[in-house]
Amino acid sequence: MKTLAAVSVFFFFNPNLSAQTDHHLSLWSIWNDTSVKAASGFRYNDVWGWQNNGREYAILGSSDSIFFIDVTNSAKPIRCHAEAGRSTNCINRDVEVGGKYLYAVADQGFSSLQIFDLSYLPDSVHKVYDEDSICQNAHTVTVDGDRLYLCKNKRSGLGQPVPLQIVSISNPIVPEILGGLQAPIIGGNPAFEYVHEVTVRNDTAWCSCGDGGLWVYDCTNSFSPTYIGSLTNYQEQGFNHSSCITADGKHLFFTDENAGKAIKCVDISNPKQPDVKQLFRSNTAAVAHLTYIKGKHLWASCYHDGVLCYDISNPESPVEVARYDTYTQNAQGDYQGLAGCWSLFVGLPSGIVLASDTRNGLYVLQPAANLAVQSIWLNTELPKTQCYFDLTGKNLGETKPSANGLFLLQKIYPSGQQTVEKVGMLNAY
Repeated sequence: MKTLAAVSVFFFFNPNLSAQTDHHLSLWSIWNDTSVKAASGFRYNDVWGWQNNGREYAILGSSDSIFFIDVTNSAKPIRCHAEAGRSTNCINRDVEVGGKYLYAVADQGFSSLQIFDLSYLPDSVHKVYDEDSICQNAHTVTVDGDRLYLCKNKRSGLGQPVPLQIVSISNPIVPEILGGLQAPIIGGNPAFEYVHEVTVRNDTAWCSCGDGGLWVYDCTNSFSPTYIGSLTNYQEQGFNHSSCITADGKHLFFTDENAGKAIKCVDISNPKQPDVKQLFRSNTAAVAHLTYIKGKHLWASCYHDGVLCYDISNPESPVEVARYDTYTQNAQGDYQGLAGCWSLFVGLPSGIVLASDTRNGLYVLQPAANLAVQSIWLNTELPKTQCYFDLTGKNLGETKPSANGLFLLQKIYPSGQQTVEKVGMLNAY
């Protein structure tokens, strides 16, 4: 356990004292330890959430440690525990929870794979594993069932990193290497240098490979993953960073971590041929970092622009419904470098949003009660003869289209904007 110096300052902001709302996201509190030293300007990195016995926790990575913070009272976060990493000058520390265990890696210095038992919170956290034989450095860790996926994984004393290492956690505190993924050789050169981040669904790995694009593999056989498809040439292509997948598995959203590059919506109904359907962004100069899906909303951490939320009821037509800027130190229009919102966690039962800011710490945010785009069907006084569906499959009830075969749909956005759209009939019975 790390003992913090007496000069450490922890503070929180309580909205009951001075309310602050950007756009349908309100600030409950900020937690920050001013003693954390910056690594190349970065003090904090990843954030995750966990809940147990009616209490909610934020798990916040920093340049030298991992902080465990009780956010059950959103207005007054309480630091429960801190654990030091082996590397104490780390820009990128990545954490993810599987069951009651936290798995943590770092991408700088001589680090390790660390595993912590969270079940003793709020009293303490027990470190149950800390070794570099499987992982000395990794860029990110992803938990999927009884497996860990370590991106750009380097083992102690074993030369070059493995692009993607697959590790068994059937016994959660005794990890064992199963296999790994190597880049295919095309024209005498590897198709990509390493996997930057990976999203896994039903043993299918969607690998964001930086300048190499997006690659898809079936990892059912972890010893020899099978190539499925790839996306290596697309509009506004940059450094393919990370992705997330809708609950129905039909669409994927990914970011390219470059200034001004849009977030992409991809049709993955045929994983052999991913098809980019829509591009959207917060600002023409902003950098989108990570994305997450909860229900019908896509959440994005966008560095200088902070937290963005989009209604993706229609995934191919996202609409911004909320935002909060965690980094106000930059002047209007100044998007130099990488600073601001790094990561988010949106899966806690209370509905609060956890956001990590690289310099300002942990933000606890409250979304507005209704972030949806409200839809009102205007064709409601026509003869009740048939039941129709709109283009997203929504049951319109016993109505029928206007004389030209189109429905009129009025949309009311959280911003107050209203539109009326013509929507064609998909099916009837």
